[in-house]
Amino acid sequence: MKSLRNPPQVILTTAYPQYALDGFELDVLDYLVKPISFQRFLKAAEKARAWYAARQPEGVDHIFVKTGSVLKKIVYDDILFAEALENYVAIHTKDRKHIAYLTFRSFEDNLPAGRFLKVHKSYIIQVSKVDGIQGNDILIGENVIPVSRTHREEIMRRILQGRFLKR
Repeated sequence: MKSLRNPPQVILTTAYPQYALDGFELDVLDYLVKPISFQRFLKAAEKARAWYAARQPEGVDHIFVKTGSVLKKIVYDDILFAEALENYVAIHTKDRKHIAYLTFRSFEDNLPAGRFLKVHKSYIIQVSKVDGIQGNDILIGENVIPVSRTHREEIMRRILQGRFLKR
């Protein structure tokens, strides 16, 4: 990394804690020492997501995706959720479903961080559009979106954000 003119932002993982200072001198985002707990990994991932979100241009409220032969503008506020369909992504908005030829990962990487949440290997939701939660499913309008069992607790924490009233 020292030899790179414009080094990328990275999270270093190692079994050697004594090199942490060297890592931070390289301006890394975080330094994880093995064995890495899921909570610590998640904290580092959130730090990276926040770092990239803070560098998105101000006022950008949309993306363009290629649907058929048209470059379609989709406003973030209109997106309810997206689902992976092999080599395509189905972007569900208030009005319709847009099928775009792109990878699910590239779609996810270009969404604003705090607003969207990957809840399953094939689904990303806009947190503010959630109408309800039923068992292991999220309800957005008439749509039922499955939640990954392995990350359910963290997903529910992000969606509920401490606003769950109970007896």
